[in-house]
Amino acid sequence: MSSALQRVTTLEPDVADLLLLAMFPDPERVRAALGRYASDPNLQVWVWQVGEKPVCAAGVRVTGGAAEILHLGTRPDTRREGHALRLLLGLMEHLCLTRLEAETDDEAVGFYRKTGFNIEDTEGRGGNLRYRCTLLA
Repeated sequence: MSSALQRVTTLEPDVADLLLLAMFPDPERVRAALGRYASDPNLQVWVWQVGEKPVCAAGVRVTGGAAEILHLGTRPDTRREGHALRLLLGLMEHLCLTRLEAETDDEAVGFYRKTGFNIEDTEGRGGNLRYRCTLLA
């Protein structure tokens, strides 16, 4: 079964569902975030497909040779199989990125730590501890 990195320009329900896994479950905020992917030219959505099925999606803001991961979601039944890592490394190569960043919480920081990102503590909204994750090429 083949795997592939692909940019999507139309958020089909299966791709939107993957992004939703990384969003705060507030319907208004979700609609606004998904709408920005359609309207902001600096935002891109990429998927990692296994066969013809998207198993992981990343919403990123690309600025020159750097990108910020805004949302990263993997189908629960395919987690811990390396799809998100392949997607992120594929993005670095395909977009010729020198820097990839994300801000995350306690729940996801382990993923970024295991995949080689540098982790720094930072203060998030409401004074909650957040993590700034950076991967350099």
